[in-house]
Amino acid sequence: IGFVLVAVIGLVLGLIRSNTTDQSAAEGVAEDVISGDAVNLQDISNEQMEAVVAQNPDIPGMRLALADRYFGEGDFTNALTHYMYVLQTLDVQDPAALANVGWMTYLSGVPDTAESFVERSLDVQPDGGIAFWYLANIRFYGLGDAAGSVAPLQRLLEYDNLPAELRAEAQRVLAEAEAAL
Repeated sequence: IGFVLVAVIGLVLGLIRSNTTDQSAAEGVAEDVISGDAVNLQDISNEQMEAVVAQNPDIPGMRLALADRYFGEGDFTNALTHYMYVLQTLDVQDPAALANVGWMTYLSGVPDTAESFVERSLDVQPDGGIAFWYLANIRFYGLGDAAGSVAPLQRLLEYDNLPAELRAEAQRVLAEAEAAL
């Protein structure tokens, strides 16, 4: 996926530089992609990314980058659309996409389904970082499963580079879960 993401980013850069979407411009951009040109996605608008995705619907890298951006902005409707396209239509089992879909599903009030998405994420990437946080919260707060939340919290707290704020919150939730046992 990494090469595809770089390639698609190069495609976006080429489209912006050419300021046109005609066939010859797209062919020129393809050459840029092959050469491995990369782009800072912060310089690309959501609309520009959407245009590239529309022209290249079956390249997961740009869709995932766009979905991640929407997720980070709290635009869950658009994030979910792109994540689900990658997961279902392209059948790419991306661990971050699975975890984020699980989290959005939990926030929409469907903890059972949310748990299964996050568990699939951890099946794909067993050292899934934030997926442990999502799973612990889904189990403890969404499903009322204090015992089931302990192990994911303990795994999360094993990370040395865990941000201090998240570490403190995970320790608080762990203490709350253990007290509920």
